[in-house]
Amino acid sequence: MLSILSIGVVCSADPSAETGEKVPILSVAFDLTRGEEQASTTQEVKIYENDGHDTASATWKFCTEHNLNAKSIVGIKKSVDSRARDESLEHLVKVHQSPITKKGINKLINNFQFDEAAHILLRLHHEDTSWNGPEFLSDDDTVLLFERLTDGASTYRKFTKAIQESNVEEIKTQGDLLVAKIFGGKNKKHAAKVYYKIANFFYDLNNKFSKVLEYCTKTLQAAGIRGKWTEEQPRSQCVKLGTYAALELGDINSANKRIAVLFRSDPDGSHSFIKPLYKTLKKMKKTIKKIDYDLDKGYNHRALEQLNEIMDTVEKFNLTQPILKGKLQMRVCKGLARIKKHEEALEVCDHAIELATLTNTIEGLFLDPTKLADAYRARGEAYMADHDYSLAVKDFRSVMEIETDYDRKEKAEDDHRNAKWKAKEWEENRDHAAVLGMPVNYKELNLPSQCAWLKKQHRKMYVKHATRWICQRV
Repeated sequence: MLSILSIGVVCSADPSAETGEKVPILSVAFDLTRGEEQASTTQEVKIYENDGHDTASATWKFCTEHNLNAKSIVGIKKSVDSRARDESLEHLVKVHQSPITKKGINKLINNFQFDEAAHILLRLHHEDTSWNGPEFLSDDDTVLLFERLTDGASTYRKFTKAIQESNVEEIKTQGDLLVAKIFGGKNKKHAAKVYYKIANFFYDLNNKFSKVLEYCTKTLQAAGIRGKWTEEQPRSQCVKLGTYAALELGDINSANKRIAVLFRSDPDGSHSFIKPLYKTLKKMKKTIKKIDYDLDKGYNHRALEQLNEIMDTVEKFNLTQPILKGKLQMRVCKGLARIKKHEEALEVCDHAIELATLTNTIEGLFLDPTKLADAYRARGEAYMADHDYSLAVKDFRSVMEIETDYDRKEKAEDDHRNAKWKAKEWEENRDHAAVLGMPVNYKELNLPSQCAWLKKQHRKMYVKHATRWICQRV
């Protein structure tokens, strides 16, 4: 902030009266000297008819535009008030009637109402009262508050401008300055409002969800978790925001943990604004655990039924990223392959692998190699079940290249060897009945029935491979 060595009231005619421009009803010029060796400049505080300004708001606007310090603000306000009275414009000198305390001003500051707080402070000063009168504000309190107000107003304007312009670096810089200058020490809990605004900005970008989680964590650290939680609190909003950000990243466990903080900290509250989401996530987490158990034990039909229900639930979240859907589709792929719905399994597996590779496009999120390996393994199993052994060999080779864990890599090598052996055996002794999907007992049928089955399965196989070829070409 620049230091003003002298502020002199300049009594001169307003030039706008001669040029035909709109004439202010009050104009007070000040000689602003920026340093001993620098030339002074003359600037004016102007108030126009019906422009909504009084001497307090016009003084504050003037001082913030020219980066004047706290002591200068008080001096300029006295001069502007005096000129208004000399010009019989008493109605411009508004007085704040009700008492105000330092706590009341700080409350406005903590809600980013810097201009409103400054206007009230300036309106407290008039002929019948002093700065340390019934308003419980001493001279030192007033100067300190004006220093906090000028710093806060300037930084907050830059902060909001950076958000409007989506300037990420400037948002971080000005956000940190706001926290350091205005919300440090005893006001630390109010820094949560700054962090929440930043988290909300990153969430709206749709591709920086890791940053959302980072600033939601900072919000909770600043606000604390004790006491009663209400919907309008930044920490409550950040719990909800962080939960959805975790879902966007496909992490149901993290989403559950974030939302559980609220219920553990305030177990007696109703929390109707977030309770339905909490119940849904708890049910999803429990169901996915059952699905994994069923797939491991071979209860594939039951697992697929539950997966269909969860997929419907995920659709209701209206997520912008397909990561969670891709993770669930890997399980669907595995289940479909095991119940011999090979075409559906391959289609789902292709989509699951495509979604898995999209993970790298999201900032701060890296693809877990084991997840991608699982996708290739599931598709390889589907190819094996569909007798496409050459394609299965390629997928199992991909699994071998990705895996780093010894046991998982060894299993991938076994699968790869088995697929190669099957491919060789298939080339030497192809089972055409199996390729066409003929019934196991078709040889026991009479000749017309065998022919009917053969024609039916041949047409089916033609449509199947023709459709796949066309899709690949497209």
